[in-house]
Amino acid sequence: MISGKVHAQGEPPRLVTGKAIVSVTVGHMTDDDRTVTVDAVVDTGATTFLTLPPETVRTLDFHYIGERPAELATGEVTMTDTYAARVLWDGEMRTAVVHEASGEPLLGMALLWGNRLCLDAQPDGDVTIDKIQP
Repeated sequence: MISGKVHAQGEPPRLVTGKAIVSVTVGHMTDDDRTVTVDAVVDTGATTFLTLPPETVRTLDFHYIGERPAELATGEVTMTDTYAARVLWDGEMRTAVVHEASGEPLLGMALLWGNRLCLDAQPDGDVTIDKIQP
């Protein structure tokens, strides 16, 4: 099981919203010493595995795959640099495609696929990700 928390934004009586955040360990494909744990926003609108900011991509020196199209929340399609990486997912290392993107790391549906996502939509609410059992 992977767990995290909902980070609240705003204060009552105004609109309060939040982000579901989980910690993800990501690393280089062949060098076990090059890993980092990032707090990623769970983004069910993202079809990618994971996005990471340029400074994280450079630090870990991922293997470059090439440019791939990525559809933004606005509907605009843009080309992004992609890299091969390993992600520690529910106790197992998985190969993942990382899209380089400015801003907060995003955990997308490609990584969530085959799992159940549950969250308590309230400040400091629990976020859990479990494998779906056949």
